[in-house]
Parts: sequence; C-alpha cells; structure tokens
Amino acid sequence: MVNDRVTLCPDGKYRWCYEVNLFKNTQILRDLFLALGFGLGFLFLIMVFAEICQGTSFSNIIQMFLVFLGIMTLVSVLGVISYYIWAIASGGRYCVLIIMDEKSITHQQMPKEIKKAQVLGAITALAGLISGSASASGAGLLAANNSALRTTFKDVRNIKSVPKRNLIKVNELLTKNRIFVPYEDYDFVFNFICDHCPQAKVV
Repeated sequence: MVNDRVTLCPDGKYRWCYEVNLFKNTQILRDLFLALGFGLGFLFLIMVFAEICQGTSFSNIIQMFLVFLGIMTLVSVLGVISYYIWAIASGGRYCVLIIMDEKSITHQQMPKEIKKAQVLGAITALAGLISGSASASGAGLLAANNSALRTTFKDVRNIKSVPKRNLIKVNELLTKNRIFVPYEDYDFVFNFICDHCPQAKVV
C-alpha cells in the first residue's frame, strides 16, 4: 500500500516524500528573506566600515542607511512577488524526497513534473512491495540529483524542532537543511536525528 509515512528500505535507508503547500507553509519564503537579509546586511556593514575608514561624517552614514532601507524594501517586495510567481508556476506544491540513514540526511527536491504519487510509488517499489521493472524504475526516480542537499550528522551544530510546520531544522556551520516530516512520524525522525548528532545543540 502506497502512503506518505517514513519507510525503511532494504538498503537500510529511511525514505519518505513530503509535499509542501507553498501558500500555507511559508518556510521557503522565510528562508529567502533570511538569505537576502544576511547578504545585504553584510554588504552594508562592509560599506559602512569602508566609509568610516575614509573619515565619512555620521550624517552621510545615516544617509547610506536610509538608502539601504529603501533597497531592502524594494528587494523584499520583488522577493515576495517572485516567490508567489514561482509558487503558482509550481502548482502551489513543493515535492521533496527525504533520505535518512545512520550517517546523514538528504533533502532532495523533485522536479515539478514529478508528482507526489509517483515518488510514493517509487518508495514502495524500492521497499520491496512491488517487484520487477517497477523496482528498477523506482530506483531511477529516487536517484540523487543536483537539487539535493546532504547533511552529515557528525557535522551538525544545532537542531531546531518546528512541529507546527512539520519541520526540523538541521544546521551545519555553513549549510542549513530543512527536513519536512509527516505528523505521524515526526517524533521518531526528530529523536533519530538528535541521537545521531553527537555535537548538536537542540534549540
């Protein structure tokens, strides 16, 4: 039977598919704003530091700050518009395959033409419930692609639980992975990740 629960496959890896509603779950939009904010904020600090080194007056720095706020506002508006254009083009859904084993966890974005039912069917085939050519095609569908982000447990610095969005944030020093989990398996996956991340702080 095909379902979206966490499934243990014969290769020892857990796999599951999660379909994010891009209009109800705004985590991806939040991450977009976070990335934009950090990037532009860092650039602004570098510019301020350079101006201070050149002896620029305080009033000029205030002027720079006001210009920066204007740019941030414009970028934020364009970011929101771009996000919803992308969400509409994606049919309002973001389909992700999660692969977890004893050493790592991978967030693999599926192409928009791939539907959730196809991914679930491939997981079922790989789990051995379907044999023959279906298993081969399933393995091909679940193969890693360029849209995959793999996090190694031993390098994880902190873990954050966000159950209201069915989300677990798994963060390394420079990369932040977003793990979406079905409600029924949320506690199992969260505890598994915590148990396998010896250096991680749960926040």
